[in-house]
Amino acid sequence: MPRNGYRLGTGVRMITFLYSLSDLAIVVLFNLATALAFIAVPLLRHKLFGEVGDSVPDFARATMTPITGFTGVVPAFSLVQAQGNLRAVQKTVRWRPCN
Repeated sequence: MPRNGYRLGTGVRMITFLYSLSDLAIVVLFNLATALAFIAVPLLRHKLFGEVGDSVPDFARATMTPITGFTGVVPAFSLVQAQGNLRAVQKTVRWRPCN
């Protein structure tokens, strides 16, 4: 055990595990977790609150439209940012003066 009494816990092991994954594996893992959340939330709501009235589904549908649109915008923006950052790094590496 280290001098400060801190042992490598599961949190550190999880971070190490995530860093060892490829980019594609991280995207798949994140999308799988998101899909499971989208599936689990309605089931959990039904278990906690039971059946809902007729006005609630209309309100939920009206609310989900902008949320779904925003969910599409975020990955698109992230992709554009990643491509821009990659181009900047490639330009920096290509034009870096050699010593």
